[in-house]
Amino acid sequence: MSVLDLTLLGDPAVWPAGLPAGEVDVLLGEDATLLVVTIGHPAAIWPLLKARHARPVEVIGWRETEGLRTQQDIAAAAGMTAEGLLEAAGRLLKARSRCDTW
Repeated sequence: MSVLDLTLLGDPAVWPAGLPAGEVDVLLGEDATLLVVTIGHPAAIWPLLKARHARPVEVIGWRETEGLRTQQDIAAAAGMTAEGLLEAAGRLLKARSRCDTW
């Protein structure tokens, strides 16, 4: 699934476009893991998810790199390559399996 307006994930008391928790669960699934990939900085996403990430969540986004880098280097540093996304999905699946045993 792709969500273009990430403020939908925010608390509606803070974010005008934010969906109530029940609607977020309908949209994403009540027990679904969540992988957010953004060209923005991950620190900008976490406030949207505050108090809403009872599920395993991983946010991949911009990371500062030293010196001049190609777009491919920047994507690799941020984990936005196919390999990086597969690794993130694997971490989420492991986190999910640990949650299922609680």
